[in-house]
Amino acid sequence: MPHSLIPLATLLLSVSLGCVGSVFAGDEPKEISFSRDIRPILSANCYKCHGPDDGKDDKGKSLRKAGLRLDLEDSQDWDDVIDRITATDPEDIMPPPEANKTLKPAEIELIKRWIDEGAEYETHWAFIHPKAS
Repeated sequence: MPHSLIPLATLLLSVSLGCVGSVFAGDEPKEISFSRDIRPILSANCYKCHGPDDGKDDKGKSLRKAGLRLDLEDSQDWDDVIDRITATDPEDIMPPPEANKTLKPAEIELIKRWIDEGAEYETHWAFIHPKAS
């Protein structure tokens, strides 16, 4: 590889691993944080149809699909969520092909690990009162 491409390759690799880089530092995996690790994945890929905004289409129909909100604790069946994000059938997979979004294998594994660790939600940073240090 030409030396001029090494910084670009390094940048692309670090960006592509960014979603799991904060969780896997060194040999010991860190505890997964909903706010730091999971919310960004769900926000980028799922919240349009399963998030806090229950917008309406031009016919007044709710944009939230299946009444599912992934931004609230205890509002979903995690087994079903895992089945849908790991499905291969275009009729079942989430996000659906028409959304033009795809969860990376590392993101799916991170979500699965978070669920296995208890799927603990955290309040959005904007709603946490600052504390003096």
